[in-house]
Amino acid sequence: MAWHASLTDSQDFRTYRLGAQEAAAALAELARARRSSDPEVAQWLLTLGRHLGTPCTLDAAMDASRRGVTAETGLPLGLQMRADDVVGVVASRLLEAESLVARRVHFAILIALGGCEGLREALADQLNRLLGHAQWFAVRNAVTLLSAIGAGVPRRRWRPLAASPHRQVRLAVAQELARRTADDEARTVLISLLDDADEGVRYTAAVALGENVGAQARQALLRRARVEIDAEVAGRCTSSLRRPSQHRMAG
Repeated sequence: MAWHASLTDSQDFRTYRLGAQEAAAALAELARARRSSDPEVAQWLLTLGRHLGTPCTLDAAMDASRRGVTAETGLPLGLQMRADDVVGVVASRLLEAESLVARRVHFAILIALGGCEGLREALADQLNRLLGHAQWFAVRNAVTLLSAIGAGVPRRRWRPLAASPHRQVRLAVAQELARRTADDEARTVLISLLDDADEGVRYTAAVALGENVGAQARQALLRRARVEIDAEVAGRCTSSLRRPSQHRMAG
């Protein structure tokens, strides 16, 4: 191909620039030829892969994949080579998305990326950084995505997030901790959320605590049921109290 002749004739391939479709084609060929027993060749191919695997190239590779142009688009290799860049770009686009449709699309892409073993760590790193973001929806999205990809919110973040001034963040962390009711610290934070200002957060905490009714959780649910002004939350506390105590079950 023309790109191959120009690239190999160039004194330094790192200064060579290809169009997105050309780079996608080059990446596909590299994916087929990247295994080499020669360490120098292997290193050269690795460097070339990182040079080729830009977000624009990967976008062109995805287009080729959707059109069924070729069985090997180089997309998996590009994602592997430029995991940090790709994840960062999609995370930024989610943060900047103005429409609900765009947010849902980028949210779904990030969940899909989290399903790739080679990308999960890079994605989790990006999302953990977003937990300290100034915009509430960035934090809420990060909490939800960390849970969705199986990474989870770091324990040290549970209490600060539960004290967030925005209800959507507190609700997201309550939903995350609802999956961790076997953990003493998670139950302690959920008990504190029974007194949250938002009834949705209180309801979520009551449901979660009903899944693991220890002595401390029963006392908290009983106290909340006595003072709760929202009928649904009060009913949820009462129904959670009817579940067998873990201590009785253990006995």
